[in-house]
Amino acid sequence: EMLARGKRRQRALDLAARFQDPADASAKSDRRASPHSPRPSIHKARRESLEALAKVLAEKRDIVSDYDTRHDAKEEDLRVIVSRAASSEQTLLSLSDNMQFQKLTQEQKSELLIELAGASALRDVRLDGLGLNAINAEALAQLVGSNRSLTSLSVERNALAESALLRLASSVSGHPSLTSLSAGHQRTTLSRAATSALIDAMESAPELTQLRLGTVLDKTMLKRLEGLTLTKREAARLRRRQQIGDSARDSSGGDQSAARPSRFAVKAFDWAVEAGRIAADEQFELGSGSAEAPTVSSIVSRENASAIGSTSRSARSSEDRSGVYVVTADPLWPRATEAERLLVVEAFATNTTVHTVEMVNALVNDRLAAAWGEVLGVNSSLTALNLESNSITGVGMEALAAGIRRNGVLRELKLANQHLTFSQRSEEELARAVEENTTLTKLTISLRSVQARELIQKHLQRNIDLIRAKRVASLGAGGAGATKLYRDACDFELLARSIAADEPPTHGFEQPKSTFMATGHPLWLRATEAEQLAVVAAFESNTTTLAVEMVNVCVNDCIACAWGRVLGCNSTLTSLNLESNSISSAGIEALANGLQKNGGLRQLKLANQHLAFSQRSEEALAEALQSNSTLTKLTIDLRSIRARDLTFKYLQRNIDQASAAEHS
Repeated sequence: EMLARGKRRQRALDLAARFQDPADASAKSDRRASPHSPRPSIHKARRESLEALAKVLAEKRDIVSDYDTRHDAKEEDLRVIVSRAASSEQTLLSLSDNMQFQKLTQEQKSELLIELAGASALRDVRLDGLGLNAINAEALAQLVGSNRSLTSLSVERNALAESALLRLASSVSGHPSLTSLSAGHQRTTLSRAATSALIDAMESAPELTQLRLGTVLDKTMLKRLEGLTLTKREAARLRRRQQIGDSARDSSGGDQSAARPSRFAVKAFDWAVEAGRIAADEQFELGSGSAEAPTVSSIVSRENASAIGSTSRSARSSEDRSGVYVVTADPLWPRATEAERLLVVEAFATNTTVHTVEMVNALVNDRLAAAWGEVLGVNSSLTALNLESNSITGVGMEALAAGIRRNGVLRELKLANQHLTFSQRSEEELARAVEENTTLTKLTISLRSVQARELIQKHLQRNIDLIRAKRVASLGAGGAGATKLYRDACDFELLARSIAADEPPTHGFEQPKSTFMATGHPLWLRATEAEQLAVVAAFESNTTTLAVEMVNVCVNDCIACAWGRVLGCNSTLTSLNLESNSISSAGIEALANGLQKNGGLRQLKLANQHLAFSQRSEEALAEALQSNSTLTKLTIDLRSIRARDLTFKYLQRNIDQASAAEHS
């Protein structure tokens, strides 16, 4: 404060010195030169500095007055600009960051906007940074609604709250000519309701392809906006292509020979004929496996040919072309209408030769996804379907799930990277559909529901195990490629009886003494689940086997439950290895129940399971160790912090007890 006060005083003195009379300055200099001259009074110095400061302030007032005069003159210019735009054929009006407009009251701003609503010639209106708020919402909506030829509107950097944006969205909805709307960077963050309303308005406006909302924090809304923008731009591009093609044909005067070949002027492809060929298992023209995209010359030659299939695009075999149908990156597919694409998809319902279809980034929406769902319900030959990078939402996903339930041949379905998000209900519906399907082994999709992800992973692994078991069984039955080892019969009932009676295992399971090794054994992989259960149950009465190894041998929850019963009554087994299998929460809880009653097991390995466990099952396993005093080693992947802490605590207790017993 003292420094600031000193600086202000120094500035006042400097100002006084600037406006001081030269005669007074020389007199003051003479007084300073004389050491015996009296010093000037401090009050006089202050008075002089204040007078000088008052003079400076008067000059400042003159400047401000001059600015106000010029500002008033510009105010008149603003009225002239608005009047001219409302009465003439002016197409562009930009009032962004206009100082005169910002100084107006909200009522005056609304009056100017209503006056602009009568300007039917305006095409581009820019009202950025003008301080518009909810009071101006009705006038702004009137400006948009009354001008049906408006193509671009920008109202960024204003104070439009949720109510104002909702009113703006209602006026934009269904607008016949608006192509661009910018409403981002308001003083308040856009609410979810306002964002959703603006996106709905974009969807209903046929020409609106660009909606700028600034930073959209809601990821669901952001993904929806991006997907809708991509769809609307693609539709606009197709309409533009069609218009160019029509104008090119009109300019040729109907003389096709005189018209210059153009990729826009090519006659539309007959998709109805293509769909008929697919449905009848005949040779189709497009979508041939690894076909390269048709060139302009190849399309023109097809149009001039008497039949669609008269021109061969390459020297590929007919088998490859009939088994795979690919429209990814095909230039003719985007030109087809949605009804024509629907015809092609529905044709696969009766097709029996095509086994792979690829439609990546091919404008597949919910309607086409629903058609694919119907196809999957009846098709008996399709094994791979790729619909990645499209615009499928929860509705289309539920339709595909319904088709997967009834399908019995599909093995691979790719749905990743959709431009729109799915609802949790549709994700869980898809997971339940996979549970009822026994052939699907690969599904690529981005899911938010943890439960849906775990269910899908679990049942895909189940299907893989079933298919592998069938393949091994076919080899064991003497099928193609069967070896002598697979053709040798194995009586698992006899093997189970020998284990229960403490006799050495036979039929290829002759292991080192006190060890039963099923890991990597081809005969064990051939066994049915019932035979494997019988062998596991035999260890309940076994008193000689100390270690059992069953790593990556399709141990599921049913077999894990059998091992839980074994651990509850077997007192000789000291090591059990069930790593790299398909045990889930139910199997872990059964093993926990067995550990509570066990008194001999020292090592249990459960790491690297293909399925995840629930927090409840993890904590049940950890709490089971409280009553177990022999287990000193447990390998398992736990997510629950409490379960990890309890497991470490009780294992360390058992280790300390074992060490104390040895020393005693």
